[in-house]
Amino acid sequence: MGNNGKVRLTVMLCSVVVLSTNAAVRAEFELKCPDVRVETEPNKTVILPCFTEPQTDVSLRPVEWVVNDTDGVHLYRKKADDPEEQIEDYKGRTSLSHNNLSLGDCSLSLRVKMSDAGTYRCSVITETLPPPSCSLNLIGTNWNIGVVSLVGLGFILL
Repeated sequence: MGNNGKVRLTVMLCSVVVLSTNAAVRAEFELKCPDVRVETEPNKTVILPCFTEPQTDVSLRPVEWVVNDTDGVHLYRKKADDPEEQIEDYKGRTSLSHNNLSLGDCSLSLRVKMSDAGTYRCSVITETLPPPSCSLNLIGTNWNIGVVSLVGLGFILL
């Protein structure tokens, strides 16, 4: 060995560069609301349809229904309904079929009041942002006040 018996050791440093992107991670499913307009009368129970596509078990994920992008209509999480996140006006009038969540059916059952007309959004909370969601309009028929939804214009009272 050279250099007075000393071992010359050459250390090579390697750098690993990990590139990250801000690209959104795609959800494994989409939500579909087959009826974008649901007509009903007060005191009737109506189903607001919402399904995963492809059919996906969402029973372990939070499912949220809101109206007009603000008010909490119904929240399911930790395998149970969460009434604490529900606005008072909807308490006792909504339900999800917990058994059907395993089949990807997130449809909401709602006992209707006149004040319920509006745009309802169903979301399944996942790791993706924004979470999968779909929307539909609940329209009153045979009410004293009719509500018509116009895209981009909100609601107009007739």
